[in-house]
Amino acid sequence: MGYTVIPFIKDIILSIAAITTASVAVYGLSTWKRQHVGHVEYDLARRLLKTSYAIRNAINQVRHPMMWAYEMVEPPEDGKTYSHQEKKHYGTANAYQKRWEKVQNAKDELNTDLLEAEAILGNEIYKIFKPCKDLESELFSSIQDYLQLINPNESDEMKEVISKSRKKQINILYDDLTDNNEYRKNYTTAIEEIEKYLKPKLSK
Repeated sequence: MGYTVIPFIKDIILSIAAITTASVAVYGLSTWKRQHVGHVEYDLARRLLKTSYAIRNAINQVRHPMMWAYEMVEPPEDGKTYSHQEKKHYGTANAYQKRWEKVQNAKDELNTDLLEAEAILGNEIYKIFKPCKDLESELFSSIQDYLQLINPNESDEMKEVISKSRKKQINILYDDLTDNNEYRKNYTTAIEEIEKYLKPKLSK
């Protein structure tokens, strides 16, 4: 009898030990996965916020009401005679192009991170960023319209069409550097929604 019971008990003990070891391993793996996912989300949220702030700062520079002399480059010396208005248009267009490059560079970086965010957080992330993107597109369109309006070679008919369709253009294009500026308030609100979504992920 003793020869059959002892091996049986031994088998039970070994089985329990194996189950315990497996349970610990599974728990450890589960903990590691949670920590890994938490770290990935933390890093992603940090990058998305950082890039969003970079776009916001670049947008503020684009909308600054002062156009500095160093930004207003002269047309190329190609033998053509440029009028004062043509020189102004050329310099202004180049100034806005340089200012917008900072916005676009940051937007490109953000779009790359959003692809990763979609894979990890789902496509809801695009809804969070849509208000900012819509405001950025609105500003870009306003810049294009303004450059057409000051282009001496643009037709009066086209300028009239643009003027009628962009009544609020001045408020979009220029920041009056006050907290009451409508575009600034709208963009700030859009950034705050992004912060509400992402900042909790930084505390995990």
